[in-house]
Amino acid sequence: MASHAEFDLAAAVHAVVSLQRAWRNMQQRARPPDMAIAKARAAALMPHSDSGLPYQARAYAPPFGRVRGPSVNPDLAAFDRMGVNVGLYMRLLKWLGKAYAALTLAALVVAIANMTGGVLERNFLLTSHTLGNTGGDAYRWLHAVFHALLTLGLLRMVLWMQLKARNLALARTKKAATHKRNWISAADYSLYVQGIHFHAPGDEANRRAKRAVRAFFEQWGEVVAVSLPRDSGRLITRLRKRSELELAHREACAREAIDAKQAPSRTRSVMKLCAPSPAKIEAQLRAANEAVERMQKEQRPLTGAAFVTFNEQRAAHACLKDLQAGLRDESAPALSGVSSFNRLTASFARHPNNVLWENLGHSAASRRRRSMLVIFILLCQVLAATVIIMMVTNYVVNRGLDEDITFFESARNMIWTTLAIIASNVSFFIMTPLLTYAIEKQHFADVREVELVRKMVFFQCLNNTAVALSFFIPFQWGRDATTRNTFDHCAYFDHSWYVTGAPAVLNVLIADATAINLFVEGVRPFDAFIARKWSAPRAATQVQMNNLYSVTNPLYLPFRYQLLLKFIVYGLTFSTAIPAIYPLTLFYILCAWQVDKSNLLRIFRGITVTSDRLTFEAVAVYVPLGLVIHCFTSVIFALHHSVDAKHSEEISRLDSATEGPNSTSPSSPPLPLVTKHCDGFFDQFNERLQTDPSVLTQLIVGAIVGIVTCGSIVREHTLRSARVAHERRRMSTLPRMDSAAYREVFWSVAGKTSRSMHRMTGRVRSLATQLGRQASDGSGADAAPALPGRGPYAPSTIFAQSAVTRPHPPDTAISPGRGLVMAAATCHGNKGRLEIDTAALRQRVRELRKTNRAEDAEFQAEVEKIKTSHGRVSAEIEAADLRALAMEKLQAEVAEAGAQLELARRDAERVAVRMAAARAEVEAHALRVEVEATDEGSEAEGTAEHEGVEGEAEAAAFESDREEEVRRVFHAHDVHRTGTIAASQLRAAMHTLGVATDSEQAVLALSAFDANRSRLIGLADFRVLHAELCRLQSSGEKLPPFHPDLTPFRQLHLYVHRREALQLYLPPLTSAQIGGPPGDCEMSLVTSAGAAGSWGEASAVAGSGAAGHDTTDEAFSV
Repeated sequence: MASHAEFDLAAAVHAVVSLQRAWRNMQQRARPPDMAIAKARAAALMPHSDSGLPYQARAYAPPFGRVRGPSVNPDLAAFDRMGVNVGLYMRLLKWLGKAYAALTLAALVVAIANMTGGVLERNFLLTSHTLGNTGGDAYRWLHAVFHALLTLGLLRMVLWMQLKARNLALARTKKAATHKRNWISAADYSLYVQGIHFHAPGDEANRRAKRAVRAFFEQWGEVVAVSLPRDSGRLITRLRKRSELELAHREACAREAIDAKQAPSRTRSVMKLCAPSPAKIEAQLRAANEAVERMQKEQRPLTGAAFVTFNEQRAAHACLKDLQAGLRDESAPALSGVSSFNRLTASFARHPNNVLWENLGHSAASRRRRSMLVIFILLCQVLAATVIIMMVTNYVVNRGLDEDITFFESARNMIWTTLAIIASNVSFFIMTPLLTYAIEKQHFADVREVELVRKMVFFQCLNNTAVALSFFIPFQWGRDATTRNTFDHCAYFDHSWYVTGAPAVLNVLIADATAINLFVEGVRPFDAFIARKWSAPRAATQVQMNNLYSVTNPLYLPFRYQLLLKFIVYGLTFSTAIPAIYPLTLFYILCAWQVDKSNLLRIFRGITVTSDRLTFEAVAVYVPLGLVIHCFTSVIFALHHSVDAKHSEEISRLDSATEGPNSTSPSSPPLPLVTKHCDGFFDQFNERLQTDPSVLTQLIVGAIVGIVTCGSIVREHTLRSARVAHERRRMSTLPRMDSAAYREVFWSVAGKTSRSMHRMTGRVRSLATQLGRQASDGSGADAAPALPGRGPYAPSTIFAQSAVTRPHPPDTAISPGRGLVMAAATCHGNKGRLEIDTAALRQRVRELRKTNRAEDAEFQAEVEKIKTSHGRVSAEIEAADLRALAMEKLQAEVAEAGAQLELARRDAERVAVRMAAARAEVEAHALRVEVEATDEGSEAEGTAEHEGVEGEAEAAAFESDREEEVRRVFHAHDVHRTGTIAASQLRAAMHTLGVATDSEQAVLALSAFDANRSRLIGLADFRVLHAELCRLQSSGEKLPPFHPDLTPFRQLHLYVHRREALQLYLPPLTSAQIGGPPGDCEMSLVTSAGAAGSWGEASAVAGSGAAGHDTTDEAFSV
């Protein structure tokens, strides 16, 4: 009766909540969205401190100004919590700011010395501080000494930044060694292998391929899991398109409902007229669903890649060493199902979030061809833009030097040439990311970012450098011999470059430091400003307004890196001739610090977390390369300056010889004679170079610094490889089973998604043994049963040990077969009913004893009354009679209780018999599975796999019901429809789901998921937290302490990232990969999965509340 009442109550609650949700959705559609809710949600998604307060940072884009109310000043730890790439980028800005502050002081001395020359009079503001303004040999040694000091200072900056980055990596390694349980992940035991060729797709061929791949890699050690992803790029693209159509259909329906309640208008805006109707979007959505269903039914080929997870790191290192040494398929045994291994390439696997699953189907040769195609297209574009900018700039500069040009003509030339230059640069900024993302198919996100930054830095520096160097060539076309500039001492270096080329260099840097850095990147007029001031106020629904106001930019860090590195490399190229570049670079770095602090803490959310590769490339490649170029150009500029000074002396000597009272001719010699003399002087250039010690000094310093810098690049790459190898070996094997670190490592390495049959059998066998003990002796001990014949690191022992000490959450898909699942469920159900009946009987006996004591007291009072009134004898006789009646009644009740106890004992015996039978069946099935695992050609394996599929279907059905219940409770407590709930609502939601949680435990659990310190939690993290609390409640454990100091470079951020690592590289389809807003991308993804594969939940990064799903790739675990 109780169960029926509970079922009726649950059904009634579900019906009431469904009605409330429908009514709320109807009100949301009819009620216009509120901008205050969108602002509050966007502010909550921004990073917060440990105390829950927002960070103080001035916003240069909407919302403008500082944070109102209490706030905390951010430090570097605040950026570390946002991801390793964000923290290292801000540290790089800090390092460069300190270095360029010291270099600016030395450069000011050179600039002041240059300003005393007075050689260049035109465009004095941009040319007075250049090297060409220095007259004669007055400051030759001063220039030589200070330029050598600047070069040595740049070398010290490079070495110092490399040392800081290396010490930071070592500190991270020490933290990992101290807190191993928070740092060990599946990536430490996994290899990413490419080059495996499979036969034609087919179920039987796939099974043979799985066995062959597993047998091949077991040559080096025990293999925990092998994941073979399928080529699902087209399917993922279709799923993203369908998600976009679903969001568009929801917004169109909401806008139509709002327009229906408003008064009819005579005019309609252009946007409403151009907006597609809900019927049209619905037709497109039906076509997309049909395409997805058709593609899910297709047999997708394997990608030729594999994620192999070993039980010991020693085996992973041995396999990696052999594969890198050139192991071929001749050393492998017979490989049925695999055509050939050819040349295998292997590396340690990256985190699952860093893997681009839709691109795994493209081989290395295909990626190289695509990369070369992108480089060719960009090179053609840059060459065309360079020619246009060179011609336009040279025309404007040479035309501007004419004295007869008017102001209006100069302004008109400046406007159209500026528009042409901006169009060329903007087209490059637009095309590079599009080509990189559309054509190139990199397998990892950090590699794609590095390639994007590399292309943008190289081609921008090439473009701007070519334009600047074009002014070295004297453009004197169309001029006769009498009007040419005779100040040029040779045909390859025009001294007027300091009037034309140097301002062009400064204009590029000034534009990057002001227009690009402060306006485009600071004010964000093309994304944040438009989204928050134009798009969000015109949204149709609250969800759409929230998503538009919460701006995301996955390309933010790559663009900031390329702008910074372009500024450094391009500035160092001409810093010898233009010392004002040093203070200009310092100005850019100071402004960039404020702009990045504003954008990261106040504007953007969900910055993509990848790795430290960009910072390593900046410190070990780009900045040292800029120093090498600086060493080369400094010698070139010094040589030209020396030759120019001696040429000026020669010109003065010729002038004095042809003029004055002692002149040999009445007039100056013809201009061709001077040019011929200059050519003869240039032929003796090498001899004069040997007589100039200042130039020789700069040549020696530049050569030494260049060699040391190249050596530092090689050394950094070598040390990084050695450090990574050392970090991988910090735990050569899994820890002992009786340690706390063992349970943490097991939870991340041997995760819930592993579908190995003998592992699941070990779990069920352990559970059945425990229930049998509790049923036989009545004890509730949590000790794990010992399994004889199992090693401490065997996978089955891992699951058997963890089944009790750290059981899996309720949403774990256990699929050892229909019979085992039913047996475990029957044992568990009988155990619960037996405990309830025994407790009820004991309570009934206690109540009877209490009733007996009360009746005895009343009886004694009656006896005293009878003794007083009737006498002692009659009272005793009456009391004896009454006592006899009471004893007879008590005996009857005791006999009834004994009968009930006998029935309970018989039930217990039947339960014990059934449990013994279940245990025998489990052990028999486990033995049968182990025999089937060793016998690869056994026909019984197919039957076991079919039973596993049926068990997985039942588990998936149960999982779907549980997920729907969790979703329903979450939306019921999400009052403001923001997609998040607070700590107080979290406790109430957990209580509704049947999880007893106190306030302290709720706050502690919320802090483990709240990466932004906003004291809010999303739906995806709520599911993970519910599973963790259920597990902890069943095992009696407590949440581990929260360590905020470990978050800066943590690979697995507590339970959120650890859950992603549990996927064991089964391809996750997160909301970031779908491209949709958080919380809305999971519409109908589970229902549309079909029979093509199972869907598993994966959490988004930075606690944003976004939920995602695994792709339908059949990335199976062996």
